[in-house]
Amino acid sequence: MNPTRLIAAALFTMIAGSPTALNGSRIPEFHGSKVRGFDTANVHPGTLEPWNLGTLEPLNFGTLEPWNLGTLAPPNPGTLEPWNLGTFYRRQAAIPTPDPAPRPDLVRYPYSAADVNFMAGMIPHHAQAVLIAGWAASHGARPEIRVLCERMVVAQRDEIDWMRNWLRDRGQVVPASDATHHRMKMNGVEHDMLMPGMLSPEQLAELDKARGSEWDRLFLTFMIRHHEGAIKMIDELFASYGALQDEDVYTLASDMYADQTTEIERMQKMLTR
Repeated sequence: MNPTRLIAAALFTMIAGSPTALNGSRIPEFHGSKVRGFDTANVHPGTLEPWNLGTLEPLNFGTLEPWNLGTLAPPNPGTLEPWNLGTFYRRQAAIPTPDPAPRPDLVRYPYSAADVNFMAGMIPHHAQAVLIAGWAASHGARPEIRVLCERMVVAQRDEIDWMRNWLRDRGQVVPASDATHHRMKMNGVEHDMLMPGMLSPEQLAELDKARGSEWDRLFLTFMIRHHEGAIKMIDELFASYGALQDEDVYTLASDMYADQTTEIERMQKMLTR
C-alpha cells in the first residue's frame, strides 16, 4: 500500500477512536487501498502536513529554564523555626475553641463524689505541669529534659481534655483547662486551694527566673514533688469508699499512677547528671 494512503487510513482510524462510533454505527474498515466510505486515493499528501512527524521540532529541555531544578535555591534552614511542642501548644491555647456539648448519653457507670473531686482537682494540677513544662525551650533546658517536657505537655493536655469532658457529661462544674487552683466549697463557702505538690506563686516565679542548668535543677526538683502530689491524690481516690466504679476512671487513675511513678524515677536519675 502507498505510504501516504496508509497514513491517511491510520489517521481516520485514530480520529474514529474505536470500532464503534458514538452513534452506535460501525467505523469504516480497511479493504485494500480503500476504507469503506472513505477513498484514500483522494487524500492529497499535502493535507497531511500537520501530522508529519518529521516537521515536529524536538523538545529542547534546555529552554525550560523556569523548571530547571538547579536554579531552585534550597530552603534556608535558618528561616525554619524548630518544631517545639511547648511552643505549639502555647499557640494553640491562645486560639479559643468552644467546649463540646454535654453527652449524658455516654454515661454508663455510677460515679461518686470522690470521683468528681479527683477530676476537678487533677485538672489544675495537670494545668500547672503543662505550664512549667512548656518553659523548657525558652529557659534553656538541656535536650533530654526538653524531650521529657514535650511528652508531659502532650500526655497531660490529653488527660485534661478527657477529665473536663467526663465532668461535663455528668453535669458537674468544669474547671478551665488552664485553671491555677482547685475551687472547693466547704460549709457553703468557696475556697481556692493548691493541690498536693503544686508550686506556690513564689516557686513559680523562682523557676521562671532561672535559666540553663539552674532551670533544669529547679524544674526536676519541683516536678518530682509535683508528681508525688499526684500520686498522693490517686492513693486517696483508691482509698475512698464507692470510688472508681466507673471503669474509665479506674483506667485513667491507674495509667496516671504508672506514668508518674516512671517519670519520677527518670527525673531522679536526671538530677544526678
